[in-house]
Amino acid sequence: MGEFSLLDQVFSQQLVGEVVKSDAVDEGVQCPANPEHQPWSDRALASRVNPHLEVEVRHNKRDHMMIWTRATRDCLVHTGLLTKMRSAGFTGYSVRPAIVRFRDGFVSYEYQRLGITGWGGLARTESGIQLVEQCSGCAKNRWSALIDPSRLIDRNQWNGEDFFIVWPLANYIFVSKRAADFLVSWKVRNCAIRDLSSTCGDELFGGNDFRAGSLAGVLPSELALKFGKPLGLA
Repeated sequence: MGEFSLLDQVFSQQLVGEVVKSDAVDEGVQCPANPEHQPWSDRALASRVNPHLEVEVRHNKRDHMMIWTRATRDCLVHTGLLTKMRSAGFTGYSVRPAIVRFRDGFVSYEYQRLGITGWGGLARTESGIQLVEQCSGCAKNRWSALIDPSRLIDRNQWNGEDFFIVWPLANYIFVSKRAADFLVSWKVRNCAIRDLSSTCGDELFGGNDFRAGSLAGVLPSELALKFGKPLGLA
């Protein structure tokens, strides 16, 4: 396993969950430069950092330590696994209680949504990711596709935490080797550990461009300011 990996869902239509309720606020504002852009309001951004979720799944596999959601890529982690993660001293995440309803109607309160607080900095341009379209009125920008995952992360920008995001791949969870080895050793089902040193960009993200909004919609406000201000992201 290389130094960094992507923590990803297993691509199964049966295993992913549907968010049926969320306290994330759906409130946009008008971009002064582009009428087609409606970025989230400050209130909406704050609500989206780690929302409370209610999720439904189409199976009864209550032994799964992770459940992913379809459209939003939220990761729900069972409290049993979270206890082991805390004991191991992993950093770079926060949690918020979630509710999961299984196919047979059983409701579980033993999962929590994983919110990422670690920072991996801006994607290195050597990876292929570059800013290709910037809006002068809001934070809705477009970035080119990832070509070389092994050159994605600038170790000098990474803050050393085990769970972290890399901009502009805001909806994806990256992990340190220590965290990756831990998840592999515990044989955590319903997740994939994709080694950045041995995969290609198309394999990870299908060769798609990335569209990123505001860092304040991903990280708590104090961290968004701390990490984003020096880079012009806050």
